[in-house]
Amino acid sequence: MPRYPYRQIGVSLNRDFRNDQNQNLKDIESDIKEQKARVDAQISSVEQPSEVVDARVDTSGTEHATLKDRLDSVDQNTASQLADLAQSKTDKITSDADRAYFENKFASILDGSPDGVFTTLSDLQSAYPDGSQGLYVVQEDGNWYFWLDGSGWTAGGLYQSIRLANGSVSDDAISVKTNTILSFDTNGKLSTVSETDEQGTTRTSTLSYNEIGQLVNVQETGGDRSINRTLNYNDDGVLESVTASTIK
Repeated sequence: MPRYPYRQIGVSLNRDFRNDQNQNLKDIESDIKEQKARVDAQISSVEQPSEVVDARVDTSGTEHATLKDRLDSVDQNTASQLADLAQSKTDKITSDADRAYFENKFASILDGSPDGVFTTLSDLQSAYPDGSQGLYVVQEDGNWYFWLDGSGWTAGGLYQSIRLANGSVSDDAISVKTNTILSFDTNGKLSTVSETDEQGTTRTSTLSYNEIGQLVNVQETGGDRSINRTLNYNDDGVLESVTASTIK
């Protein structure tokens, strides 16, 4: 039985207005479904061409009440599949962008390019009290710093010393040389970075990736310290944090 005419809605935005509005929407939906059922029944009661009747059955064997129902179902499924495909493409683009961002960050540490320069360590601590990714230089002591969970800002060594005058250092006085070897896996991704100085001390950074190609771990060993860095992603594949710990 039709629900029309529907409830009159006043001008006051109160609970009665909301209840009447919700009930009207339900009644309109019921009337539309009832009218559709009547039309479907009339179509079914009239003999249709065999081609039309056959077209009501989809490829999975499901028989629809009318040909229009079958076409509407196809449209809805197609729209849903296109939406899922678009979301999948968006997720991949986001994941690729996150991976490229971190790889660039890690590369900046390897090549020594700082992400920022501060006059004092206190300035760095004030700017990033909870830490930050990357390499930061403090002019006060000339060291570069990185964030280590549990320890805070940690000095990584001398970054820049006092400038020497031209010609003040002879070739014989240059005794520290570093040999760097880069290794790549079968997919062409950087897998290890090994640096050996003239004294024979070798520091090795080993990079690990997950099954979808995201960088998930960087383990630095050798020298006077060993550090393990773990990259944490959320369910959407977006990088959320990097945790670091010393390796005993």
